[in-house]
Amino acid sequence: METLLDAAWAPPANAQTHAGTAVTPDMIFFAAPPAEIGPVLTAASTLSSEPKKRSILSEVGVALFLASFAGLIIWALLSLISVPNGVILVLSLVAAAATAAWSFYDGRVFRAECSYVGKYGMARYSLKGSPTATPKTEVMCFENATHLQTSQTRHYKNGVYSRTSYVYIWRQRNNADFQLKGTYYSESGQPPTLDPFYLAASGESAWTQHLLKFANQDLAEKGYVEFPVGKDPQLVRVGANFLEFITQAGEQQRAAVADMQNVELKSGRFKFKHRDAKWWSGKGKYNFAYSGMPNARLFILCLQQLAGVQFS
Repeated sequence: METLLDAAWAPPANAQTHAGTAVTPDMIFFAAPPAEIGPVLTAASTLSSEPKKRSILSEVGVALFLASFAGLIIWALLSLISVPNGVILVLSLVAAAATAAWSFYDGRVFRAECSYVGKYGMARYSLKGSPTATPKTEVMCFENATHLQTSQTRHYKNGVYSRTSYVYIWRQRNNADFQLKGTYYSESGQPPTLDPFYLAASGESAWTQHLLKFANQDLAEKGYVEFPVGKDPQLVRVGANFLEFITQAGEQQRAAVADMQNVELKSGRFKFKHRDAKWWSGKGKYNFAYSGMPNARLFILCLQQLAGVQFS
């Protein structure tokens, strides 16, 4: 059985984390990267030879904060429906106590994760409860995936930033979707180095490189790389210095990049505006959501390197 300090994989001297920083000597990789994901590009582990334990006082503080919040919510909700004050008090105290107990227990549970992004796929291993537990294993090979759908949203409440949520979903042909999602708190900067967000970002980068060979094949055979959108336009084709839009009715409209007045990616949407106001159904412009386009990062790469689009 493995112990807390057992390592199943020794990173090479130049190994990088998913965030692009150097893998530190204290990182313990308790599960080795599977051969099917190919050469490891990035790796990270939250298991350390110098574990940083949160103090009991900090756990108690978090538990009390959540307990107070839960109690206030229950009190407010029950007050709205005219429940007797005695019942409100009892139920609020029960909710607060249950929340405190759950928070304290959850905060003290052992957890560790190590993950890899390889040339041909990704792997993630999770431990919970004990260092000697059997790791939960998730492996996804790029050859089994059809496309990647991504979204990233900044949330604001009363004009004040509260969090950023993200979802990365690799759709697979014969297996369940490989999904990475979470939340981080950083409006102007990046999340901490070991935040799970970087696994998703590094995986997207490797996936895009995997797709490039197919994009080059399409370019050589067809003269363009095609991307589905879903509505009107149904398809967008990117070629050498041109963009072509295919409607659901099968209508094709080609525009030279030099004739575009503006192309931008803003607030999670691609926006295209032609110099001719009569272009594109008399509106001269159209837009669609970044999250609605599969393999959106490859689309951006093709726009920049193939079509020569400069984003405003």
